[in-house]
Amino acid sequence: MLTKTLRLENLVIFLIAIACVIASTQLLSVDVTRYAKKSEYFPSKSAVSSVNRSFYQAFSLGSWRYQGAQAKSGGVNAYIQIPEKLDMELDIQHQYLRRVICPNSNNLDLWHELRNTKLLVHIYTTNKQKTVSAMCENPLSA
Repeated sequence: MLTKTLRLENLVIFLIAIACVIASTQLLSVDVTRYAKKSEYFPSKSAVSSVNRSFYQAFSLGSWRYQGAQAKSGGVNAYIQIPEKLDMELDIQHQYLRRVICPNSNNLDLWHELRNTKLLVHIYTTNKQKTVSAMCENPLSA
């Protein structure tokens, strides 16, 4: 009986120790980008301009309208307004964005300008808050 009690106490102590470790990692895991230089995490103005040039050229004709790019921490969001929702499954839309809408891998100037910056392409109909998006793969970082 005493052995079972000791094993149970050891198990309880072990579980408490694990809970303490988990709690301390959650307390100590602060967002490093909040304290680092923002210029190191935000894309350069020239990177955003390169994205804008690339997409404005691609969407100058037709009913899809490029609405500009916005810099965010670690990435660039490119927004394209479309007249109506695409008649495809969501996963097919993501693939379509990656394969057709994302800049071509031959656009080395753009990809070099972006370097380690993520490029996300968003399509939407009327509300920019409700987009379908996909991350474009930089061929230089693969």
